Amino acid sequence: MSPTDARPIGETPRIPLHDGDRLDCGPAWGVLRVLEVPGHSHGHIALWDEARRLLFSGDTWFGGDVVGSHSPKHAAALYASVDRLRALQPAVLCPGHGPIVFEGEIDL
Repeated sequence: MSPTDARPIGETPRIPLHDGDRLDCGPAWGVLRVLEVPGHSHGHIALWDEARRLLFSGDTWFGGDVVGSHSPKHAAALYASVDRLRALQPAVLCPGHGPIVFEGEIDL
């Protein structure tokens, strides 16, 4: 995926992303693995840089807390997603909102 493939919010993505896909972001960022983390919203993803143990959690976790689900029936999926992210044991967590959190301060 290149920057020219990006679209404004609200449009259908040109390249659908699926669990396990790998995005080569070049030498500065390396490879990010797509993780499907449903629960907060349908189709929600996180991005994981295994080499750096760097996690972009999106809205699954931010501001020091787990984000609620848009629907009570999706709460189980949300907590399963949080468990999946917790198991990665990130060294750096970049949440959807709020400051970047570093190892030792991460409370997933």
